[in-house]
Amino acid sequence: MTDKYLKLVEELEELSRNGLGAEVRKRLQNLVVVKVPRPHRLAIANVARRNNLPLLAIRLLNPIVRAERELDLPASPQELAEYASGLLYIGAGKEADELLTTLNPSVLPRVLLYRAFTCFSRWEYEQALPLLKNYLEHETDPYLNTVGEVNLAAALVFLGLPEAEALLEGLRAKTLAREYWLLHGNSLELSALYSLSNKQYRDTKKYLAEAAEVLKKSQSLNDLFVRKWSAVVNLHQDPTATETLAQIEQLKTEGARYQNYETVRDLEFHLAIETRNQKLFERVYFGTPYSAYRKTLRDKIPKQWIIPESYLLTAPKDATPHTILNLKLGTSGSGKNLLKPGQILHRALVLLIEDFYHPKRVGTLHSDLFPDSYFNPISSPNRIYQVISRLRRWTNEAHLPLKVGEGHGTYWAHVRTGLGVLVEEEKPAASKVSPHQTLLERLDAQGLGEFSANQACEGLGLSRSAFNRFAKWAVDSGALEKRGQSSATHYRRLKSAS
Repeated sequence: MTDKYLKLVEELEELSRNGLGAEVRKRLQNLVVVKVPRPHRLAIANVARRNNLPLLAIRLLNPIVRAERELDLPASPQELAEYASGLLYIGAGKEADELLTTLNPSVLPRVLLYRAFTCFSRWEYEQALPLLKNYLEHETDPYLNTVGEVNLAAALVFLGLPEAEALLEGLRAKTLAREYWLLHGNSLELSALYSLSNKQYRDTKKYLAEAAEVLKKSQSLNDLFVRKWSAVVNLHQDPTATETLAQIEQLKTEGARYQNYETVRDLEFHLAIETRNQKLFERVYFGTPYSAYRKTLRDKIPKQWIIPESYLLTAPKDATPHTILNLKLGTSGSGKNLLKPGQILHRALVLLIEDFYHPKRVGTLHSDLFPDSYFNPISSPNRIYQVISRLRRWTNEAHLPLKVGEGHGTYWAHVRTGLGVLVEEEKPAASKVSPHQTLLERLDAQGLGEFSANQACEGLGLSRSAFNRFAKWAVDSGALEKRGQSSATHYRRLKSAS
């Protein structure tokens, strides 16, 4: 039995390093998790995660990391780190961070690499740089060290730093000599992006052509990436070319079909900049809920463009929706309460809408909606499904033209004709705004300067106990003044309060 799994691991690793991800996934399709001996679970989980099977990796390691009974041998640092990496791949970044910070990177260098991946997931490439440089100083495995170099190059290219050029030159030579074909293709693609950012279009086309030849052998989606960047080069050179514009639309459709939503985002950004389409740029900007990415976008727009404070998300060609939903406050344009701010349905709706391009993964939803619970590969997906079912019932009962969809382990919300969703510019630390603060904003939006508890409950859609908690917070913080006693109690908004 041991020989069987040892041979499987060796074969899967060889396939993976040669970029044959489709074959890896095929070989693992019928794996019976409960029969895999513990000594082989870590290696199989690692190769599964690297080949887009993160849930399988989590299922293999969950009985060890989150054991229901005490094990004779507790989870090792390697098992904890690999489990955290699997969580990161499904979007459960908070739990992944929690695990990784308990591990000593001097004992297990790949912890630094995985922590860098958590930065990548938030587009925080600058914060990833010291982690990756530290990782390269400690990782002794030649292949894994090269993986770290490729990721360092990716961060440098994204940030537009000149040291990317020398690193990429070395990577192209090293990965070719060692026949690391997938990493070689990645290095060529990053070289193309770097030359594109410097408007060296001849070099860009050369690197993309070389990458296309290498990646034909990988059975991966990287061929789509090559074609995407080839189209972007053409767009830069002639933004009016009908053939190029048609190719970009086709690639957007293909990217969405293969669930490669960042391809769609990238293409729309470059299309907006090169064709000077400010409306399209605003869609990309407000449809990307990452402050680091938004900062990068702001640095690349024409100086005369002014980014508005909000964006109205509508169905295509629906210029005059009859219902406007303020996403942050959970109210309609008339001030009617649709959702109680801060409660689970409101938070779920915000999560499903805030990214116009990328559906939310189960791990992300679980992490944000149930921050005090660990992800469980068996029960957590069902828990999320129950929340989504409640949200669907609410949209039907509220007669709201909004579709909540699901597929491939993700969920999303699509605005239909008749509905407009007002998305506001995120302010620093906006994610930390308390539900009480949001209630205060809704109070102001309704113009309730002086009011009774009953009026506030009706206007805000709160129970009396919920209002009492809010009122205590508001009075203590100086936002409200309480007058009278018992049934004569009234409240007055203190406008000067922050």
